[in-house]
Amino acid sequence: MKVRLLILVFIGFLAQACEYFKKAEDPESIANQTIEEIDWGDIDSYPLFDGCDETATMGFQKQCFESVLLNAFHNELTKHQFVVNEQFNETIRIHFSVDTVGMLQINTISASEVVKQQLPTLDSLIYRSMETLPKIYPALKRNQPVQTSFSVPLQISAKNEHALKPER
Repeated sequence: MKVRLLILVFIGFLAQACEYFKKAEDPESIANQTIEEIDWGDIDSYPLFDGCDETATMGFQKQCFESVLLNAFHNELTKHQFVVNEQFNETIRIHFSVDTVGMLQINTISASEVVKQQLPTLDSLIYRSMETLPKIYPALKRNQPVQTSFSVPLQISAKNEHALKPER
C-alpha cells in the first residue's frame, strides 16, 4: 500500500516536472504571431511635417498634416491667373502616399471633366506645389515607420468673373 502511494506521489512529481522542461517557443514563431495580431490598417501616428506636434492627438496630427498640404496647394494655385469659359464649383481629390522614409508621392488626382477641360494645367501646378512642402516624417505603427495612403479634397471655384479661386 505504501509502495503504491509512493509510486502515485512520484508520478505526480514527474507530471509536474514536465511543465518545467517544456521546450521554449521559437522566437521567430512568437514574432510571427505578434505580427499577425497587429492591426496594420490602423496607425499610431500620422505622417508629420516639420512644425506639426508629434505629441498631439491623432485628430490634431491629421488636421495639421492636411492643413500644410492644402496650404501648399492653395499658395501655388493663387500665384496664377486662370481664364475659364464657364462658372463651376468642384471638389477634386488628391490621392497620395507617404513611404517609410517620408517621401510623399501623388498617386492620382481625381477631377471632373469640367475641371480637366477648364484647367488643363491644374495637375502640373499641384505637382509643383509639392516642392514647397517641409520635411515629412512617416506615419508610425508601434514606433516603426510605415507606408500610408491618404486623400485630401481641394475645393475649386470659378465665379462669373472668370477667375479661379481655390478655397481652403
